[in-house]
Parts: sequence; C-alpha cells; structure tokens
Amino acid sequence: MSGWRGAMRLKSLLLRIGTLPGVPGQVGGPPDVAAFLQLGEARLAAGDPGRALAAYDAALRVDPACAKAHCNRGVALERLGDLAGALEAYDQAIALDPGLARAWANRGNMHAALGDVPAAAADRAEALRLDPGAGGA
Repeated sequence: MSGWRGAMRLKSLLLRIGTLPGVPGQVGGPPDVAAFLQLGEARLAAGDPGRALAAYDAALRVDPACAKAHCNRGVALERLGDLAGALEAYDQAIALDPGLARAWANRGNMHAALGDVPAAAADRAEALRLDPGAGGA
C-alpha cells in the first residue's frame, strides 16, 4: 500500500475502526470486523505480517467466531515463521466454518511444511472438494 491512494485507503480503514489518532468525530459504535480484516490484508500485502496479525487479533476481539479472521491470522503467523501457531489458527477456522476451502488448503500446506504428508493430502483434497479452484491445494 504505497502512494497517495494507499494512504487514503488506510485512513478510510482506520476511520472505520475508530483508531485514527487525533481525529475528532470518528465513526462511533461497535468496531467494524470487515475493516479490521481489510486492514490486515493491506498490511500483509505491504509485507508487514506483524501489524497484520494485530489487525486480525483486533477482529477476533470483536467477533471471536470469525473464521476468516482465524484463517488470515494463520497466514500472518506463517509469514512470521510460527508454523505451529498457524496450524492452530487454521484448525480454529475450520472448526468454526468447515466450508472455508482456503482454511483447508492453508492447513494442508502447513501439514506439508511440517512433514505430515497424509494430513496434507487429506486437507488439500477437502479444499478441492469444497472449491475446485481452491488456491494452494
């Protein structure tokens, strides 16, 4: 997220989650889980998995049952080198939403990275069953 457009997108997301320092009259009400997810995705795209993880953790404080936040949290943990933590995040995402193909594919990739080929194959097969175009499977 670089340049003027990136800065404006980040400002818009921060306003939606009510965390822009020094700006009076920010959006009130409950925090916006979707905004935290978008912020995390933007931070991952910018190569900042630590701050992405913080955004996903914030989303989960608002909605602990958000499977997509758990799945994305796994991606951030993976990029930070915490494979066991990533695997746990994917497990949680799948427990909350067994139809989330991306979580199955990501968990399959984690199993493969950890040397558990049978589990990797099973998870990748489930990802493809749920979504024949599932990336990473």
